[in-house]
Amino acid sequence: MFEFAWPWVWLLLPLPLLCYWLLPSAPRATHYLQVPWLANLQALAQKPNKFSPATLKRGLFYSLLWLCFLTAAAQPQLKQQPQTLPFSGRDLLLAIDLSSSMEIVDVELEQTAVTRLALVQQLIKQLIAQRPRDRFGLVFFADQAFLYAPLTLEHHALQRWLLEAQIGLAGEQTAIGDAIGLSIKTLREFDSEKTLLLISDGENTTGVMAPQAAAQLAALAGIKIYAIAVGNNAEQPAANAHLAALEQLAQSTQGQFFHLQDQTSLDHLLDALEQLIPTSLNRSWYQAQPLYHWPLSLGLALFIGFYSRRYWRHSWPITRKRSAT
Repeated sequence: MFEFAWPWVWLLLPLPLLCYWLLPSAPRATHYLQVPWLANLQALAQKPNKFSPATLKRGLFYSLLWLCFLTAAAQPQLKQQPQTLPFSGRDLLLAIDLSSSMEIVDVELEQTAVTRLALVQQLIKQLIAQRPRDRFGLVFFADQAFLYAPLTLEHHALQRWLLEAQIGLAGEQTAIGDAIGLSIKTLREFDSEKTLLLISDGENTTGVMAPQAAAQLAALAGIKIYAIAVGNNAEQPAANAHLAALEQLAQSTQGQFFHLQDQTSLDHLLDALEQLIPTSLNRSWYQAQPLYHWPLSLGLALFIGFYSRRYWRHSWPITRKRSAT
């Protein structure tokens, strides 16, 4: 199918006529030469009028030249049949809690007791390794939330930055609502499928935005929240209310809730995320064959040929006279 990639360029088509009609003409010379030969005076008087054949030919040439260059600027192209190809285009933003409670050692990694943050770092490391074609970003939050790494495919740099995360980097408390709000601001400018992995171990204790209100805004923006609670809260019955609040946040955006506390739950979480957020999509691509070089080449050939002809027509008689003398 033939089409123009930039059809708006054709709005410039009447530009030469507008310039001819609206711009003032060049002032004519008022000085006269004293020529003693009558034949020369008659030749000067017999100038071609406005609609002489020479003027019309010149106008036709410039119109054709303008049309060639305008056609090339409009980017003509020939679109082929659409092709369906697998494409990975998901954006995953990781909002990670760095409050003081993430330093508690109550979880296990390969049968070794580690801090909650260490288990989260291992989770993110394996998640990034499983999804080499997806873009990841990092949001750290505690008293306040800040974007530590925008969405990027530089996975090695992301893992290095994740290891640099320190407890207390953003404060001591937990602002879950602000973290969701910043994530919405980061993700809403992208057209691909947007996912937020909210990783925390406690309740919302500070911040400007309420978590539930932020989750409603995320749902309106088409962002799914997968809430991941970290920690072994078997000895803290009061923490069950905090887990229920995180689960409610995820469900309000059609996401899901997970509880991370050991290697087994980590493996289960990675498998579940792989099924819930598949790495590849099927999208249709249109391959276009550019054709701009044809009108551009024609315009350049006409331009060079016309002015070369004028140059030789005016310079050849002078050259012959010099050689004759």
